[in-house]
Amino acid sequence: MRYIFCLLIIFIFCIVYKLVSNFILSKKANKILDLYLRYILDDNASIDLIQIKTEMKYVVEKANITNRLVPISRAIGNGQVCNYSVDVIEAFPNKDRCFVSNTTFMLEEAIGCFKFRMKQAINPFYWFELIIFAPKHLMKYIGIKDFDSASIKILNLISTFAWWLICGLVAYFKSDILNMIKFFVQKCC
Repeated sequence: MRYIFCLLIIFIFCIVYKLVSNFILSKKANKILDLYLRYILDDNASIDLIQIKTEMKYVVEKANITNRLVPISRAIGNGQVCNYSVDVIEAFPNKDRCFVSNTTFMLEEAIGCFKFRMKQAINPFYWFELIIFAPKHLMKYIGIKDFDSASIKILNLISTFAWWLICGLVAYFKSDILNMIKFFVQKCC
């Protein structure tokens, strides 16, 4: 019974952590967006957004939003044009129209992402799916993204089967496993 209580405490901690961390990130993204819009709309505003550029990078990265590149064409003289792409985050803050729309879109998307994650934290189906398909989520976490390739599908299938098998064996032999752990702890201490 004590172990179930400990697991319940850990589970509640995970829910609270997911809620609070995403709430804080959502507020940071809102703050950056408000400051940026004030910077864009008010020419007299003395807002130094360079100081929050690192915070913006962090927020966008935590939301797993891909950075955007804005194509730029500039006349350089003698009838020649220079074409290049500029990173939106690296160009932050910028009052150029194409940067403003992309920056606000990225920040709005980040806010939406954090709000969605807060909703997930209290959704029991999210936690059920996370536990049932833990190997797939672990593979996503370590950076495997191409779940369409045959080798990754097979790896996912085998790891998920092994996960279910291990969970079933642990559930079936729970009392024996707990007795073994107690025995080893007593021997070591």
